Amino acid sequence: MTRLVRWLTLTAALASPALAQSQPHPQAGTTWTFVLGAQMMTFKATGTDKDGDALGQVNVGGRQLSGFVLHEADALRFVAVDKTTWWMCRVPTTGLTSSSTVLNGAARVYLSQQESGHDLGTCRGETRNLLPQGQALTWAGIPAVGDWEIDTPDGIYAARLTSFGKTPSGQAVKGRLGDLGAAPNLLALTTYDPQGFSINFATARPVELQTGCLASLDGLKDGVLQGQYLSSGGTPVGLCVMRPARTTLPRLASALPRWPLALGAGQVWEMGMPEGTFTGVAAGHTASGELTGGWFGPTSGLLSIERVDGGSAQERVFFFRHDDQGVIHACVVEQGRDIGIGKVDQFDGPGLQLTNRVLGRALRQEGDDLEATGECWVRPVVTGLK
Repeated sequence: MTRLVRWLTLTAALASPALAQSQPHPQAGTTWTFVLGAQMMTFKATGTDKDGDALGQVNVGGRQLSGFVLHEADALRFVAVDKTTWWMCRVPTTGLTSSSTVLNGAARVYLSQQESGHDLGTCRGETRNLLPQGQALTWAGIPAVGDWEIDTPDGIYAARLTSFGKTPSGQAVKGRLGDLGAAPNLLALTTYDPQGFSINFATARPVELQTGCLASLDGLKDGVLQGQYLSSGGTPVGLCVMRPARTTLPRLASALPRWPLALGAGQVWEMGMPEGTFTGVAAGHTASGELTGGWFGPTSGLLSIERVDGGSAQERVFFFRHDDQGVIHACVVEQGRDIGIGKVDQFDGPGLQLTNRVLGRALRQEGDDLEATGECWVRPVVTGLK
């Protein structure tokens, strides 16, 4: 039995059924929702053990994990178990009652061989199912959608459209749709034709264009419109997503990366490796400045990001993913990209604007064995699930 499993077992042994009565508790068949690690996790309780803790299943990112809600004297803990990686939201009991519906806490991710884990920042839960239910968007159906939410590198915008192809065509606010009625402070200007659809934001007095999201027909994927985020002058500055409000989860948006890459706690990164695509939260850092956090994807693992030879022509950034078997996976990126006859500046030119992906080399280290495993990419992203 690993140390973390022993610790959780001891925690359960010290728990009391009476604690479950003084804290919110998911009865069998009910669903709770948690946001942690840039993911939305739904926990469906299947039963309660003799100590009063809830057992169940967690659905996240199309995957199903085991889950628990543990009742302790000092905290309520939600735990999602991905093989040997544990995602945890610790909610202090201060102010908690059996009727509490909103749960705010601190998130960490652990490997089962380690007790310390990595900080993931804050987490929040609600004692209900928050997954949106909606029909898939079609191109022909765009004019029938009145309420939109737009995921951008600047955050989420909400827009309420009343007409298409006219100025003004609606109102908008930087924030959620619920903020729109209280304080709409932007005009939402749209264009729509067989070639493209856009929602642009402008100040009302005087009318000055600020930013916009432009998508074409081939950007219609998975029920949302993926497009380019444009500056007031029409220059691409990132990637955005337009989606009918309340019909789907917030999606990842990204700003156009610049070299040297800006690194800091609180960032979210997306990383493509030969084994799949991962989303990582970098919420903590070591004494030497290395960022730490967790990755979620086909598998889970600990995150660390380190800059090497900063400020020199040899500057590189290492994006590490540590698994519980002692294997380290890395995506190593630098300003130049090898094209066989030499290196070119991958940040100079229009190619990066299409994907916002910084290309690199994928490495895998197990013990003393280090091998190259192919190409990889990273990009900084912004998400409403944080």
